[in-house]
Amino acid sequence: MKIKSQKDFFSGLMFTVVGVAFAWGATTYSVGNGARMGPGYFPLMLGILMALIGLGIMFSA
Repeated sequence: MKIKSQKDFFSGLMFTVVGVAFAWGATTYSVGNGARMGPGYFPLMLGILMALIGLGIMFSA
């Protein structure tokens, strides 16, 4: 695999690492469900979304 843009690759890696760490830290809170969200629901979903965006940036680089 050839990396076209190292800047994009490392920024995607940074997004992925921060998103995974954020989601992992949010698992200590009560998540709840979609209808009755707990205090950990938003940080968990935000971390997952951030990691997915980071993976998308990494694979496009």
